[in-house]
Amino acid sequence: MKRTRVVIIGGSAAVVVLAAGSAVAATQLGGHNAQTALPKASCGSAITRAVTADTSVTSADPGALTCFQAAARTCSPAAVQVSQRGIDAGRTYVFQIKSGGATCQVDELSQGYLEPDKPGQVQSVTCDRAGVTTEGVTLTCGGQTVLIPSTTGPVHPL
Repeated sequence: MKRTRVVIIGGSAAVVVLAAGSAVAATQLGGHNAQTALPKASCGSAITRAVTADTSVTSADPGALTCFQAAARTCSPAAVQVSQRGIDAGRTYVFQIKSGGATCQVDELSQGYLEPDKPGQVQSVTCDRAGVTTEGVTLTCGGQTVLIPSTTGPVHPL
């Protein structure tokens, strides 16, 4: 499912609505209230070429993936950063588990960049924990299936 964004401009504020049950963010046109930095990931970080239903992590901080997997298993608060790196551009994600509740909710915050020192605005969608297995944590974020693997693995061709 394609992520849809609707921008409504009125007065000095723009409201961005993300489809598929995702978050709503309010932003000043001058950028004063826009979130410009991702939150720190309590579990650490990992690097991949693509964040997909078959994500393959090429490297990760020691314990980052198992920390996130353990937290997802019990729906405990935790976050992992996953950087999707390309040649000229990339996107950094922070998957952040919220505590408790009958369903385990996760926020996917992401920030793209064309040059590493020129990041874009932070975007947010809501995820649901679809499953936790020995393979990793499967999430459904804005209609997309995402795997946060439990270990580093071979790089899949693009």
